[in-house]
Amino acid sequence: MMPPQNGQPQGQPQPQPDPMQVLFQQAQHIQMQAQQQVQQLEQTTTIDQVVKFLRDERTRSFAIEIETDSTIMPDEAAEKQSRNEFLGAFSQASAGVQQLLQLGPSGAELAGGLLKFALAPYRVGRQLDGLIEQFTQQAPQIVRQQMQSQQQGQDPALAQAQQQLAQAEQQKAQAQMQKVQADAQLAAAKLQLDQQKASAEAQQRQQSLQMEADRMQTEYQQAQADLAETLARIEHVRAETQTLIANAQTARQTADNDSVRAISEVGQVQFEQDQALMQPVVINDQTA
Repeated sequence: MMPPQNGQPQGQPQPQPDPMQVLFQQAQHIQMQAQQQVQQLEQTTTIDQVVKFLRDERTRSFAIEIETDSTIMPDEAAEKQSRNEFLGAFSQASAGVQQLLQLGPSGAELAGGLLKFALAPYRVGRQLDGLIEQFTQQAPQIVRQQMQSQQQGQDPALAQAQQQLAQAEQQKAQAQMQKVQADAQLAAAKLQLDQQKASAEAQQRQQSLQMEADRMQTEYQQAQADLAETLARIEHVRAETQTLIANAQTARQTADNDSVRAISEVGQVQFEQDQALMQPVVINDQTA
């Protein structure tokens, strides 16, 4: 028989690592990877730095080699801010699911679902989806192993009480989750209703503006027609006036000619009468 090594008696089981410690280490590993990505972005040369360098007069004589990737570099500032927001959300979500991990496999499964739900909107965290999915899948099994190891050697009544307490806490967490989902659905419904109301108001306002524009167009066309009719009447009256003036001038000219003719005729008659009076009278003396 071989002697026990490292002073460990034969037959004694090896101590198992604490499952909670394993989960915590996995969460720390995910957070460290995200922080490393942020640090890599901070060390990357930004577009603003390149532009500042190109505008520096002291570097005019330098030969600059531009890499292909630098021409398609994304906005690092926005990327850093997004990653920092992701880290903050991850820290809050990790702290929030710690109590759920103590409620058994179902609580661990719910904790994994909540963690994925909290981090899903962050596009920058999709590179860690594999690790998060692995953590979500392993968490229930690790918690199950922890509960089995804790139940060995415990009082059955105490174990049953702890299980009932865990179930109660799990139901409470599920109720809170349902409330969060209900609130989110209510907020989404309210937002959709507000959008529909705003769209209806905008459509009604557009229709009112269109009706007003049509009314103004109709009034403008009517005004144009009235103006054209008025101008036609004015032109007709002016033509009639010119005709009357011409007729009056013609009548006056005719009257003047008639007056001159009458005066001339009267003068001729008077002249003839005067001539007749001026001729000598011849008296014939006849003796019977």
